[in-house]
Amino acid sequence: MRQFEFNGIWNPLIELPEFGKLNQTDLITKFHKADNLFSINIEDYHDYNPDPIDQQLNSINYIIDNEFEILNSIYLFIKNEVYPKYRIFMSIDEYPECYPTLNNVRDLRELLALSEILLYTISKDEFSYSVFCFNSRLDYGHGLCITMHKSSCITWAEMGNLDQEKIVEDDGKINVAVYQEDKQLFKGGLFLPHPKYDKLKPWQIKSNKELPNRLLGEDKVFELKEYLITKADKETVENLIRLCLWWNKDQTILEYLLTLNKCSPFISMEIAVEKRDFNLVKYLFSKSFNINSKGITDSKITDIAIRKYLSEKESNSGTQKIVDFLFSKGGRLENTDPIFYINESQNGNDRKSSLELIEYFRKKEH
Repeated sequence: MRQFEFNGIWNPLIELPEFGKLNQTDLITKFHKADNLFSINIEDYHDYNPDPIDQQLNSINYIIDNEFEILNSIYLFIKNEVYPKYRIFMSIDEYPECYPTLNNVRDLRELLALSEILLYTISKDEFSYSVFCFNSRLDYGHGLCITMHKSSCITWAEMGNLDQEKIVEDDGKINVAVYQEDKQLFKGGLFLPHPKYDKLKPWQIKSNKELPNRLLGEDKVFELKEYLITKADKETVENLIRLCLWWNKDQTILEYLLTLNKCSPFISMEIAVEKRDFNLVKYLFSKSFNINSKGITDSKITDIAIRKYLSEKESNSGTQKIVDFLFSKGGRLENTDPIFYINESQNGNDRKSSLELIEYFRKKEH
């Protein structure tokens, strides 16, 4: 009987050789670790208890020691419960590749690959409920999640549609946190690690990461600058610039944040275009904005401004001035597909007018 030992890491890896046998197909994902190791995501309370509750530790040890029993339960549940309900809206005749034949537990490898396990704080009979998250041929995009108590399957859903209604019906109880030593350790508004493991809990990590956003939102400029003296990483600063623009903060704060960046981040220029703020576009451009930089959609800012301009039902001088300004600074029409789509599909114009628009923007390049 293997015994799991918690060491302060709330998403530990555990060895599950039986589940590892499933992960032999094209369903394997980045979550699958070498040597049959899988991640367990342990839900935490918003307290200072450095350990999971006993019910969660009991469930981890149960999973480790009862792999085959759990797999057999999943096999029968999919065969008798999941398959019949999926076939109602996704025909086996039309999608036979989504329904591999299941004659025994080993056949699950043709259908599933385990990605991770979630462990709730809700429990029954001293064992927490767990959710086994799989990549599945039934739904390549959303996968298949099966909620379990020990080796009993309670319900299933696609990732993103999980709820706890069936757990409540199964008499699952939300454990009340009973940890007594609830003194939070702070320094400069940040949580400090508990001395037992010298690690933070997930909720504390999230809270620490959101501190600069809170300081900006509360206009605590001095405290924000103090924080950024040692923690002015690129991601944090660019996110603060984004929030500064959306929240219409004083420009002196924006100017300070921009001094911490080598140039105006792309997302800030996107916001300026979205707000149709010509003066803001000019200002951000003056802070070494790269006209050839790209956003997460792989588009350049000129294309984004053109799309905004074409999508507006009524002419807007601010957007027109932004487009003209970007072309004057070396902008180019990189992608003509949106012009055809917006001008024809959205605005109901003909192909000739689309070609004229393209020619119009091409001339601006010169």
